[in-house]
Amino acid sequence: MILQTLTFWRRHRRLVLFAGIAVMVLAAAARWPLELERALFREGDRGHDLRLRHEEVAVWFSGESIAVDSSSTYPPASYLVLWPAVGWLDLTAARWAWTATCIALLALLAWAAVRLADARDGPERVFLTAFFFSAYAPLVTIGNGQLTMHVLAALAAAFALARRESRADVWASSALFLVALVKPNVAAPFFWVFLFASSSWAPGVLTAAGYVLLTWV
Repeated sequence: MILQTLTFWRRHRRLVLFAGIAVMVLAAAARWPLELERALFREGDRGHDLRLRHEEVAVWFSGESIAVDSSSTYPPASYLVLWPAVGWLDLTAARWAWTATCIALLALLAWAAVRLADARDGPERVFLTAFFFSAYAPLVTIGNGQLTMHVLAALAAAFALARRESRADVWASSALFLVALVKPNVAAPFFWVFLFASSSWAPGVLTAAGYVLLTWV
């Protein structure tokens, strides 16, 4: 059975790849307009995460209390990390900037996947790229204005830099992991991976100390 499958793949590889690309392009064409409309233009959507974070950051830095019955379950350090992204922009500008960075990070993740997979030719590279731009999860993440895309990109970059030994890379990896900790329920479980991926204990110690400092500030 395995031999037959391999034989089929060798004979029809390009046809299978092009068929998959066509299906994913159709899926993306159906989903992208909806999610971009939700991300950029839909008004009054209380479930839009970026709208909620924008309001919470403003309330937090005004010194008022964030209502307990709101969706805010973020620790204090998260609002300090979020301020450079949404604290000084109005909501419309924040939505456009957030969506643009999400698309850029999605393209970066697709590029990294193509490099890591060592795709041999054009169809394989297009197939992998189309997968990222048609998958349901990242598109809904963009439509919902969620933090996940930025968190995953920061984690991936932090892991890559943590394996290096230069002082600049150590500081950069720690800073990126701190950015990822804006959403601690996603990033915190990866702290153990961060420790073991590092060439020393320095990135982990700096990250822990930095998070305590952010919380105190």
